[in-house]
Amino acid sequence: MGMFVGLIEEGSKLLPLRVRPEGGWRDWKKTVSASLFFGLLEAVFYIFQIAIMGVWVLIPVRLIVLFLHVAWTFIALTVLLVEGKMWGYLLASVLHSLYDIPGLLYLGGISEVYFKAACILGLASYLPAVLAVKKVGEKAVIYMEEERIGIHLPKWFTSSP
Repeated sequence: MGMFVGLIEEGSKLLPLRVRPEGGWRDWKKTVSASLFFGLLEAVFYIFQIAIMGVWVLIPVRLIVLFLHVAWTFIALTVLLVEGKMWGYLLASVLHSLYDIPGLLYLGGISEVYFKAACILGLASYLPAVLAVKKVGEKAVIYMEEERIGIHLPKWFTSSP
């Protein structure tokens, strides 16, 4: 089930782009805003649960995840807008799922040894996320500059849905 969470959440955050594309920077702004809103709602929901449980130390972790939601969406969105390909969505989905799996395993009653191993795997997913954001960020800067001077719009981007 954990692997489907990333696919579903990352796909839903790209819906504003697919439902009503506006072009270029507006699509970026709209989709990243949707991602930030989604992450904020999730953070508030989890922080409320954490407060009830009295595990206050987890609140900063949930706030960090708010920004991870934006990073994952940025990866998927940039590759989609710049290259017109879905590999960014798949990468973002896998990274998101690696983060979610430990919590889902814990709720499922997994043994402590496996839970710790899953947590290490989840933490290990942060480095590829940072590297991917850096790499696609470079592409985003080039794309936005080309768009600003009017020399680059992929064919799939200008065709009607």
